[in-house]
Amino acid sequence: MNLNDLSILKSRFLGFPHELCRFSKLTWQSIHIIRKLNIYNFAKWALILVPIVGTFGHFLNARYNVRFEMPVDLLLTYFSALFFLASSLLADIFCPTVVRTHKDFGTFLDTFVSKADAISQLNQRTSELERNLLEKLAAEVAQDVSPETKSEAIFIQALLLQASKTLPEAALRIWNDANDQKPLIKLSITIGFFFAATIAIYISFYDAPLRVIKALRY
Repeated sequence: MNLNDLSILKSRFLGFPHELCRFSKLTWQSIHIIRKLNIYNFAKWALILVPIVGTFGHFLNARYNVRFEMPVDLLLTYFSALFFLASSLLADIFCPTVVRTHKDFGTFLDTFVSKADAISQLNQRTSELERNLLEKLAAEVAQDVSPETKSEAIFIQALLLQASKTLPEAALRIWNDANDQKPLIKLSITIGFFFAATIAIYISFYDAPLRVIKALRY
């Protein structure tokens, strides 16, 4: 295997998370929607209360020989909440600002157009020398390797430099660019949500009903 083959293999390996996200249509917007569900508050309280309830039950059993039965498996409940909160924390840290601060593309487009109008009015009052300086600034920003900074460069070029693209097209390009960032982290967050949901479904439809049936039988 030569260096060219290794380079191709490396590019395919590094590009796999991005292709998988694109194939499954996994975006930061969908992750952010899950993060905003009311389950977050339940998971937060579960992570706090489960150890307390478990310790109290163990104390009653050890000290007074009182068997403390719960309608759900505390350990599984704890891990379900832990997976969900850990994934939510990663989403809060790594979700691009463009997606985190806007509910959907429609709200982002409204913000984008309002900013465009303000900058367009400012641009009309600038001199040719100032516009040349802005062109140089946009060119320098565009060289940055950060995708989010590149989105800012697209914004500058589309608005200040009066690019040929229309505002909705420019806004859509920024929105899609933000949603395509950090595919490996997106997959990790999705796997965490998947484990949390799988455990929660198991508790809700199998473990808890079975415990209730056993309690009623005795």
